[in-house]
Amino acid sequence: LQYLPVFGIGMLLAFRKGVNQSRNAARHRRISPSDWLSLLAIYRRRHLGDERRHRIVLDGPLAQGEEGRHNVGNVADFANDRMAKFGPGGKWLRNWGTKGAANGQFARPYGVAVDATDHVYVADSNNERIQEFTRKGRYVAKWGKRGQFTQLRRVAVGGGTSPKVYGADLWGNHVTSFHHSGGVVQRWGHNHPAVGGFNEP
Repeated sequence: LQYLPVFGIGMLLAFRKGVNQSRNAARHRRISPSDWLSLLAIYRRRHLGDERRHRIVLDGPLAQGEEGRHNVGNVADFANDRMAKFGPGGKWLRNWGTKGAANGQFARPYGVAVDATDHVYVADSNNERIQEFTRKGRYVAKWGKRGQFTQLRRVAVGGGTSPKVYGADLWGNHVTSFHHSGGVVQRWGHNHPAVGGFNEP
């Protein structure tokens, strides 16, 4: 117990140093996807954003999708059941979504992907669906439902302006692809270790 205060101070100094380094780096270069993920992994449940006007607390952030043309990161704020958007240097821009099952709401959002038009796709984990949003967080469409997934975790999108959408089922050990218009294209995978199987994709 006597070492806890020292450890806490060390963590605080490391956090402030990391944020300052990130801000300085953002002035000279684009923030890469690996930069975003590193910040999320190290600084979970930290206060981020422009503290002069707004304040946000992330609770269990799990994934991010970068808008390549705008150098903006979209973060799945898992335990708060919402999405958060950050600009260069960790500046908070907006958040959207509330807890629930209606369109635009979330129940433990997990995976995130961004398409060529910078639309954001979110693996709405406990609602067992994938949702699409505009850059400003306006709901567009959804894929999947209970019964198609047993624990949706990851999402990916193909190329183009109307890409195929892919969802990975953690406990079902399979991947399902959807037409952008909504229909299922293909489902593949089964339990590991058989050839072609997955172990918690």
